[in-house]
Amino acid sequence: MTQRSALRHTHRTLRQVMTVARARMASGELPCGTAPLRMWGGYGSGKVCVVCGKAIERAEVEIEVEETVGGTPKLVGWFHGVCQSIWQRECARAARFSIVAEA
Repeated sequence: MTQRSALRHTHRTLRQVMTVARARMASGELPCGTAPLRMWGGYGSGKVCVVCGKAIERAEVEIEVEETVGGTPKLVGWFHGVCQSIWQRECARAARFSIVAEA
């Protein structure tokens, strides 16, 4: 499956989904400082993806992500598999550029 067909569910291009992920990271809606504490995957349950804003259908992969905030587990949200990958990629990209900017 190509990236384009994997993103068909969002009705957006890869670049648009990356832009949304970056904006939500910048606003604090999506955390990006540390690696997720836990992640679970399974069939979609109709919950809304925190990246693209679309429902995660039963035939799609749904990933639930939890992080630690002040030593306490906190739900980040539910993601399409592809959207979660984009979020993680953009977090890694942001960290890489922060390190370069600080050096």
